[in-house]
Amino acid sequence: MFGHVGFVAETEADIDRFVREYVLDAIDRVDKSGICDGISFDRDEVLPFEGATVALAVVSDFDSFVEHEREHWERYREQGVIEDWHTKQLSREQVKNRFGEQGFELARRLIPLGGRMAKLAYEEFDDEPFPPAEDAYPEEDGVPTGWWAVPHHVTAGNLGYSPREEIRMHRSTLDEDLRLIAERDGPEAVDEEVDDFIDALKEMREDVKKGREGP
Repeated sequence: MFGHVGFVAETEADIDRFVREYVLDAIDRVDKSGICDGISFDRDEVLPFEGATVALAVVSDFDSFVEHEREHWERYREQGVIEDWHTKQLSREQVKNRFGEQGFELARRLIPLGGRMAKLAYEEFDDEPFPPAEDAYPEEDGVPTGWWAVPHHVTAGNLGYSPREEIRMHRSTLDEDLRLIAERDGPEAVDEEVDDFIDALKEMREDVKKGREGP
């Protein structure tokens, strides 16, 4: 069985503390103990209660994970860091319906991998905000420096995917993000994002034909 555990707190600062103190530790604990196949997490997940949220995605033995980890959640609730949690169990068939037969086997490896990679980012930017997604220093000349550089260098650099493969990857990411915007903000917000993206592509068409700036 698989499942989600959604946590709610009064403020984003409380959720950030919960993620950095509990969730990152739980990722290591799960990997070492074999409680389940792995976990990942989503900040600001849409959950059946109001407040700042984070949701854990649990791959494989959901019951064992909940039983093993509940005492940690109780402690953080007693400390006032989180207010409550909500569990939702999913059957193997439900997960397969989402990812497909072969996609299911790959997703059960990729989802925990995402959690472990995120843990590295939290450790690198300990007690400080993550860099902006696009450009941390827009007033400076040169290549924009922001979080985008990490997935780009991992994908097209370290792992050897081609630029065209990475573009197709971003198409899938764009599709998923637009669906999230539709759920949270409505269809008009989707139209605004699509129009902005089309305009940006038109603007960059000629400039990118020059290739990269050296060195």
